[in-house]
Order: sequence, then C-alpha cells, then structure tokens
Amino acid sequence: MLKYGIIGFGGLGKLHFSNTEELCKVHSDIKLTAICDVDENAFASQTSTNLGEDETKLDLSMYNLYTGYVIDDNGQNLIEN
Repeated sequence: MLKYGIIGFGGLGKLHFSNTEELCKVHSDIKLTAICDVDENAFASQTSTNLGEDETKLDLSMYNLYTGYVIDDNGQNLIEN
C-alpha cells in the first residue's frame, strides 16, 4: 500500500486532495494519511486559485492534520499538531 501526505493545503493542495479522492476510488492500494499546512485556517477555508473559487466543504475528519514539525537533537523530524 502506498501511503502519502499533502504538504501545503492552499489552492493546489486542495486540488491534489480532490484528485486523490477520485484516484483512491479506482486504486484501493493508495491511501492519503496526512495533510499539513502551517496555517490551520487552510483546513477550513474555501479554495481560491487562478482557476476560480470553490466553496465545497471538505470532510477531513479521517485524516491526520498537522500545522508544523520539530526536529529533535538527533536530526529526526517529529511531527507536531
């Protein structure tokens, strides 16, 4: 199984999210597990790109949402909510 996350949830991140939902319907071996953006408001706001605005409410309840990360003394990334 391929597990992956989206880093950055602005206009293009939300476009990737929508495309992923369609892809996962066809391929059961792909799973989105996490979404990260430094601005937690990005998880709730509408999408606005040069292609226009999308006011579709996204259900993100089944995903881990992150707003940052910390690097420990050993150089390991520790994800922080």
